[in-house]
Amino acid sequence: HTFTLGIGFLIAGQAITETELVALSWGRVDVPVIFGSGDDRLAADLQTMPWIEFVTVKTATSASTVELRPVDEAHADLREGARRAVENLASAKVMKVNTPIAATLLAVPPASLELMEGFPGVDYTDNQVTFVTDDLRDAYDGLVAIVGVARQSYSGVLTEVINADAET
Repeated sequence: HTFTLGIGFLIAGQAITETELVALSWGRVDVPVIFGSGDDRLAADLQTMPWIEFVTVKTATSASTVELRPVDEAHADLREGARRAVENLASAKVMKVNTPIAATLLAVPPASLELMEGFPGVDYTDNQVTFVTDDLRDAYDGLVAIVGVARQSYSGVLTEVINADAET
């Protein structure tokens, strides 16, 4: 799952999904990602990977809620999708990223990257942080570390909501 509300990953200036990040990671060892499952919104986001077999197992109804498909129906579709993915393996593509890699974390409220302004080795602009590396693993690890910074603002937002609720 994407790390948390209000966080977006960009590689070489392009927003990427978690599935694309996994595909780039496996691409380092020449393995294509051929199958995925998730909500209807993820299915639409995977147009960059037209070879992937995707099974929709839930429908997003908001940023934090879904309607699940019946379990037996979803399981049957998952098995069938996996079978098709293996049968179509020859048409799958290995995803790679060119180096150097510009890795960017974009934060929108309630996440914040203001703490990163002026931090050496990164470029902070408009609540996004970019750094450059020659290794995808380093890019991933760096992005995950910056997620921790972005989430620091959550407790402040929660406190504001609680205080506003207490005043009413």
